[in-house]
Amino acid sequence: MKNSKFAKIIVLTAVISAISLFSLITAGAKVADIDGDSSISIGDVTQIQKVIAGLIAPSETFYDIADVNEDGNVNITDVTYIQKYIAGLLSDEPATEPSSEPVPTEIIYPSTLSLNKTSITLGTGEEFTLTAYCDIENYRCSFMSENPSVATVTDNGVISAVGTGTSEIICSTENGLTASCIVTVMPMATSITLNKSSLTLGTGEQFDLDSTVNSGAAAYYRYYYSDNPEIVSVEKEGGLATAKSSGTATISCVMNNGITAKCVITVKPMATSITLNKSSLTLGTGEQFDLDSTINSGAAAYHRYFYSDDPYIASVEKEGGLVTAKSSGTATISCIMNNGIAAKCVITVKPMATSITLNKSSLTLKVGEKFDLDSSVNSRAAAYYRYFYSDDPYIASVEKGGGLVTAKSLGTTTISCVMNNGIAAKCKVTVSGSAVKCIDISTWQGNDVDFNKVKASGIDYVILRAGYGKETYQKDDTFEINYKKAKEAGMKVGAYWFSYAMTPSEASKEADACLYCIKGKQFDLPVYYDMEYAPAITQLNKTTYTNMASSFCNKIKKSGYKAGVYASASVFGYPLDYDTIADSYSVWNAEWNDNYTVSCDIWQYTDKGKVNGIYGDVDLSYIYNLNIVG
Repeated sequence: MKNSKFAKIIVLTAVISAISLFSLITAGAKVADIDGDSSISIGDVTQIQKVIAGLIAPSETFYDIADVNEDGNVNITDVTYIQKYIAGLLSDEPATEPSSEPVPTEIIYPSTLSLNKTSITLGTGEEFTLTAYCDIENYRCSFMSENPSVATVTDNGVISAVGTGTSEIICSTENGLTASCIVTVMPMATSITLNKSSLTLGTGEQFDLDSTVNSGAAAYYRYYYSDNPEIVSVEKEGGLATAKSSGTATISCVMNNGITAKCVITVKPMATSITLNKSSLTLGTGEQFDLDSTINSGAAAYHRYFYSDDPYIASVEKEGGLVTAKSSGTATISCIMNNGIAAKCVITVKPMATSITLNKSSLTLKVGEKFDLDSSVNSRAAAYYRYFYSDDPYIASVEKGGGLVTAKSLGTTTISCVMNNGIAAKCKVTVSGSAVKCIDISTWQGNDVDFNKVKASGIDYVILRAGYGKETYQKDDTFEINYKKAKEAGMKVGAYWFSYAMTPSEASKEADACLYCIKGKQFDLPVYYDMEYAPAITQLNKTTYTNMASSFCNKIKKSGYKAGVYASASVFGYPLDYDTIADSYSVWNAEWNDNYTVSCDIWQYTDKGKVNGIYGDVDLSYIYNLNIVG
């Protein structure tokens, strides 16, 4: 055995007496059979080493048998004598004279022993090589598996995972030193995922790809490869990807069984500028704000870390930018890229507000009108978050973060402005009347309506006649041009179909004709069924006439449009069943008076309207329910 430069070679300087040797070996042969197989072998040595190392408990007769030199102790000296005997370094025959053979060199044993792994998890079929480290160069240790059905090990320390479970691999030296590795074997993984499936980096940036396998499985070996290392390189055994140059590369993580996960990495030039969504901000103590960063166009910077110059006043999440106001004062939050370029936001923290008021405590609006509610808090305090809510958005909606109220339909509701601490201010909003005008036109207005002038006059809504009757050729000859011009002018558009039906079956056919003519069109307002055909009104009963309306409207709704019924106030009384219609469809009431008597979404109040951009008279309506729009 070749010793290290630190090992000391000791040469025996005296000849061991033949009688002493004979006595020792005779005793050893007689009493050193530890495992009871009637022979002295390395198995007996291993048993003694395990007892000395505390790995197993000694038997009752152990010390009598293993104390070869009868000095009252079982130690490495006894092990050495037995090993020399097995190696043939000692003779079992008596000698009458001192030996004239050369004195053998004393064997030097290691004093330290360790392994490259103390525990490891493998998938079935995987292998791993344990490496032993000691203070003697090239020293050859022994390896043993306590559970070979789980993991076997070769003389060279190669572990093979053969079955699920746990086994201890023991490495030992001749002089009784031991080191062990706990091996856990699980089923070999059948799937693998990465912590990113796609990623954009700036040149020079790095990202640590991490892999996970299916639950209850294992895969020790997961090697990483790049299909274009000039763009993105990756550490084979670690997954650390480095962006090298602009372009795209795919990183693959492969297990021993060939199953793979991939991440597509896009590399762009490293960003040269960065900005935050706020450059200054005032918060009340306890409030939070999420700082967000943007970089110059066409560049990338995956890593953007946030820091506070005074975390006692305002702390920030390093990788998220979430700021928390801690105490009164001022702190600067910086967002820094890998290249050192930074953006800053000055945070002023004040005591959290204890009271809030609105610029209106009550408000009356018409449908379509808006009002901007504004809030103020008590002096020398702050409340960045003041969120607005409506008790009934159907009547009046409000922008959550801004306070802009929009009257949607008739009625009364309450708008509340609430701070993070729950303190609120309220405003009662009453919606009465309408400020939203709507026109309806057909071929009778010609094909030269100037919709830009119409919109400029304050009218944003138009309902176009799509056609009439049950035949597709009965499409209104101005529908297409009016639809195109109205949309180009930015107006919100609806449609209506004039009915000549006398039965629900004919009404269904009229729905088919209408759908054919409006195919591909996008409407903001419902598609209305115009039920003002005199013979039907005077000759049909309520059930038949109401069923006609339902037959038409149901087909329209099934095709993805909103549906409604147009009729005069008297027709909604009879023969139409108003409640049935109003419960399911929009109501457009024609009542040419100063006031309406039938509750409706749209009130057509005149047929003699004058609008800039339209030659002659035109029907005018008020919209009383903006919830039908959209």
